[in-house]
Amino acid sequence: HVKERVFMTVWNTKKAADYLGYTNPKSLYNNKAIPRHHRGGRVWFVKEEIDQWLLGEPGETVVADSPSTHPTYRIKVRR
Repeated sequence: HVKERVFMTVWNTKKAADYLGYTNPKSLYNNKAIPRHHRGGRVWFVKEEIDQWLLGEPGETVVADSPSTHPTYRIKVRR
């Protein structure tokens, strides 16, 4: 039995703002509708979650080993 690996693209606020076309990253940070994660006193964005959100699936996240169609990403950021 081999576990499938899931790769995610994790961005800081500036990189996510560039991807979404925000000229001011602070505006992105203030938009609480965009999926985000708080770790280590910082805010991180997962590209795959943003893509889901853009497709109209807000609030649904993905678990790598889940058989469901909407898994939940778990992010670990080293301090």
